[in-house]
Amino acid sequence: MKANNRSFGAWGEKMAEEYLKQKKYKFIDRNFNSHYGEIDLIFFDKLKNELVFVEVKTRCSQNFGYPEDSINPKKIDHLQKTINFFLEKNIFFQKYSYRLDVIAIELGENKKTLIKHLENIALV
Repeated sequence: MKANNRSFGAWGEKMAEEYLKQKKYKFIDRNFNSHYGEIDLIFFDKLKNELVFVEVKTRCSQNFGYPEDSINPKKIDHLQKTINFFLEKNIFFQKYSYRLDVIAIELGENKKTLIKHLENIALV
């Protein structure tokens, strides 16, 4: 992966983090890793009283489709395994229900940013 792709991805994660904070979600962690993969962001949705594991996908064009199109069953399986690992390591959070969300960010013409929040993309 090129350095500029990494920094663009990090920018997208920061945009997603700010978006969720504006929605009054409570920040818990970022870039949580297991040998299955990484959870980009972890928040707590106080209104629904549940953990929110967030996959962030950022695109600067639609040449490869919409950002959320890259979430396939294999990716969801790896995310679920990473979520399970997080819950094993953080027993305190096991008492809460949880969901897997996607934040899809598109940087369009004139640097206009479009953020889509897709809640509960998989039965977790």
